[in-house]
Amino acid sequence: MGNNVQRRHHTVARVLLQGFADGAGQLLQLHRSGAEHRTATTNASVRGEFYTVTIHGEPSTVVEEWLATDIEDPVAETLLRARTEHTVRTEDRRPLARFAAASLLRTQAARSQLLRIGDDVGPLTLLHYALAQEPTLGDLTDPTQRSQMIAEATAAYKRLSPLTDNPNALLRVVLRKTDELAQMLTDWEWTVHRGKHPVLLTGDSPAVTVRTNTVGWDGALPAGAPVFLPISPTHLIVGTAPEHRFGVTVASPATLTDDMAWASNSCIMREAAESVFRHPATSLPPIAFPPTAEVLPEPAVTWSVPDPAGSDVGGIVTDADLPPVEDARIAALLRAIQNVDWPNGS
Repeated sequence: MGNNVQRRHHTVARVLLQGFADGAGQLLQLHRSGAEHRTATTNASVRGEFYTVTIHGEPSTVVEEWLATDIEDPVAETLLRARTEHTVRTEDRRPLARFAAASLLRTQAARSQLLRIGDDVGPLTLLHYALAQEPTLGDLTDPTQRSQMIAEATAAYKRLSPLTDNPNALLRVVLRKTDELAQMLTDWEWTVHRGKHPVLLTGDSPAVTVRTNTVGWDGALPAGAPVFLPISPTHLIVGTAPEHRFGVTVASPATLTDDMAWASNSCIMREAAESVFRHPATSLPPIAFPPTAEVLPEPAVTWSVPDPAGSDVGGIVTDADLPPVEDARIAALLRAIQNVDWPNGS
């Protein structure tokens, strides 16, 4: 498969970017550095081999192909209808939910957060596993021993980073979480909010949420938060959970208010890993990128003496330990994209 692997991967679907392009297929890209330039939808938000995995020792683009055939192609008609008829039909909910779920998770920003989670939690998980297997390794109630064991676990985790941070492991998380969120989002209310003037942006994190956590990143979709999916400079699709509708259904098209446009643009700029995009005729709103990317809050850890009777605690989690996935194609991909084996004695 090697030489035939597609190496340029769009982390934002072209079917979405096309809604922000002019007649020549051009849009404006603004980087966090402040630099701005025109670019084509064929080049916007492209990363080298971002979704490439290894199957039977060979590079494979099965995830990139799945995104194209199962996520992007089915939603193309839905996005066109939302832009032209300003509505989301009942039959559009499933492809839109899957597209929104994937758009929340397929990005560089989401991958960076997964890596941060691993760096924060991985050493502690490794230490927990080691103590569950051999409780006499040290005394967690002793601050000196605890600090030394955490340092050793951190060093061991760094040695294992080629296994824990490899694309197979990261993309398996993305696939599982996409399946989970897609099931939930299918039951949401999706409304098209239409504006009179071209004001909306999109970015390399094209589906965003309103976050109330001031400490740091609080997950791909915080509880109770709506999903904002701008699909053109004048059209914003908003997803709302059933428990937050309060018995009221907003009919499409709804009005895109100034406050809603501001909220969407602010979230797009906040969650962008590197860039935001806009139509060449759209003015840049007076909103600045946050100075730094969102970080995770400091983990809270409660230490206790291991229970010798709980010898099975802390084992390596396998697919059999996790909830089954609903989507048959995702299930097949998970079977094909195996985790890299842990070396003996690790």
